[in-house]
Amino acid sequence: GVFKSYDAFIRFFLVDNVFLLFLNGILITSIVQSSSAVTSVMVVLGLNGLLSFENAMFLILGANIGTCLPVIWASLNKSLDSRRTAVFNLCFNVFGSLLLFLPLCLFKGQISALFLGFSGTIERQIANFHTLFNVIVTAVLFPILKPFTNLISKLIKDKPPKTSNDFVVKGKKKKKN
Repeated sequence: GVFKSYDAFIRFFLVDNVFLLFLNGILITSIVQSSSAVTSVMVVLGLNGLLSFENAMFLILGANIGTCLPVIWASLNKSLDSRRTAVFNLCFNVFGSLLLFLPLCLFKGQISALFLGFSGTIERQIANFHTLFNVIVTAVLFPILKPFTNLISKLIKDKPPKTSNDFVVKGKKKKKN
């Protein structure tokens, strides 16, 4: 394929290092801003024989984190609930990626065979893995959802919005003249 001749493609998708694949998934998705879009590209690459399912698994783990980064940036000047929701989403995906990373490293071949058995084609394997990631992480976090959200609330405290016309003097907001 023509893609295999592009250095950038080789560096991002065809490396044999699971850590680099994971980081590349974060980077690519933070630029594209959608793990579903990146997964769709992976499906097409897999269908054309340019991406293995084993590589796609680690790219997807990273993609689930990368999709949160633009949301974090966008939430910085938003309401308390917006910031907490963005951080919850990031923590959810970081937790899930870290939870699955080691088992995927240790049992890459067996997991690949399992997905091949119930998914058939590589494009279905990639799409199903992306979906199953979210199902597994939700199932694991659901029983501890309340403590998890309480932790996020403790981490992300309310702060008064800053505008160019306001400043704080001894804890009281004053208008500039």
